[in-house]
Amino acid sequence: MRKIDELNTALRTAKKKTQTDGKDLLDKLKARDSEVEVLKEMVRGTKLQLKSKDTDIQRLTIKIKRLEKTNEIREDMINSIALNIKNGKDIDPGLLMQPTKAPRAADSRPSPILKGSELF
Repeated sequence: MRKIDELNTALRTAKKKTQTDGKDLLDKLKARDSEVEVLKEMVRGTKLQLKSKDTDIQRLTIKIKRLEKTNEIREDMINSIALNIKNGKDIDPGLLMQPTKAPRAADSRPSPILKGSELF
């Protein structure tokens, strides 16, 4: 009988240890799962930031191209005017005052023709 009591005690001890180990493993698993969820949220946030940055890059690239084209047009106009002045040709003031918006009725009047020497 003594041997049976020892075996029962050993069995109870092993059962308690197994239950405790199982609870510890479940707690560790829950902690790991919550950590994985936090990391997934971080990845989602980073993806959103990257998408936002890509949109900003596209928008700024379009803006740069538009500004480069505007600058090219201005440089061409300046070179054309300088060449006309150098050659003593007439300069149309309408060319100097290009409308930046849709033309108004007052802008459709004919403008006088100036000579290069009259500008300075």
